[in-house]
Amino acid sequence: MEAYEYQPLPSPTSIRLIKLKIDDKTDDLVCSFEIADILVPQVYIALSYVWGDTSSTVTIICHGKPIQMTQNLQAILRNFTHLPTLIWADALSVNQQNILEKTQQVNMMASIYSKAAKVAIWLGPDPHNDAADVFEDINALIDLLGVIHNMGGEFNYFDKSTGDLYWKLPSGASVASALPAALVTPDEEEKARLKRFFRLPWFSRRWVIQECGLAYEAFVVWGHLTIFWNRIGVAALF
Repeated sequence: MEAYEYQPLPSPTSIRLIKLKIDDKTDDLVCSFEIADILVPQVYIALSYVWGDTSSTVTIICHGKPIQMTQNLQAILRNFTHLPTLIWADALSVNQQNILEKTQQVNMMASIYSKAAKVAIWLGPDPHNDAADVFEDINALIDLLGVIHNMGGEFNYFDKSTGDLYWKLPSGASVASALPAALVTPDEEEKARLKRFFRLPWFSRRWVIQECGLAYEAFVVWGHLTIFWNRIGVAALF
């Protein structure tokens, strides 16, 4: 079958958005492109991810013709086939063989991520089933901080030896709240879990700050579980 041939974008501010579906008969991933202008409001999700091994590729059918992509990107896209939202993913949305187009798209990267309805951060599979425990501990920490904020509390100090966070109520009363032990005084298993989490390849990408920092809203997908990105950012401070 003849490979898909990218058509030139109509203007320097044009982008390709991906519409996904699964072929009912073959279970193959199928897509089509919709052309949008970055200057015109458009609802889409921008993906932040690691390309993966570019020498090991799989096929996606686009407008009836095959395009090669990495196995990692295929895994990500399959997670979004149930959503009606359009997707922007650089490996597919940008003609990687066209140097001029790549340059124009890189120059628009800040706009692409800042104008997306959401940025989806794909951390990859979760072979050790760590996500449930890590996300539970992070959510417990952020929920506690939310309670303190909602009660008008002010932080005093954090006692590293006990894992207690001391804060004051508006009345002046002092309160001590225990932070999740797995985050402040982790045992060996918990340390290993946190190491695996923060050593995931996505965290070493150079574009991370731009893609997440400019996002209107960002969420993280690890395996089959999700969490808001800002919760991870706050938890990392501890």
